Amino acid sequence: MQSEHPEEKELHPQAYRVEIRQTSTRKDAKAKPHTVFHISVAVLDSTKNEELASWETVRRFSQFDRVHKLLQQKFPHVRLPSLPPKKWIGNTEMDFIHKRQKELEKYLRALVVLTKVRESAELN
Repeated sequence: MQSEHPEEKELHPQAYRVEIRQTSTRKDAKAKPHTVFHISVAVLDSTKNEELASWETVRRFSQFDRVHKLLQQKFPHVRLPSLPPKKWIGNTEMDFIHKRQKELEKYLRALVVLTKVRESAELN
């Protein structure tokens, strides 16, 4: 049966699973090392507990920072989660990277529950 409103896409209540599964170190064009975060996202049908779609991407912290600033501009009245602060010295130490991985994962999980933010071009 077709919906009277074809723009209504959500057929099942959805949930999102977001994980930062690992990190790795890469070098930029100037051979300066930086950490990248390997992000896995899955869309789940929460009524059947089955995966509807999934994808993976890799991002560095500066990309998180840039997107966060764009979201603040686009959604000035939405209470966005806090992005972990930048760290200029010691940002390649394993303890720091592991802590940042957990903080960024928490940040992403808080973003995906905000429907307008989740569906914005900045997160896609």
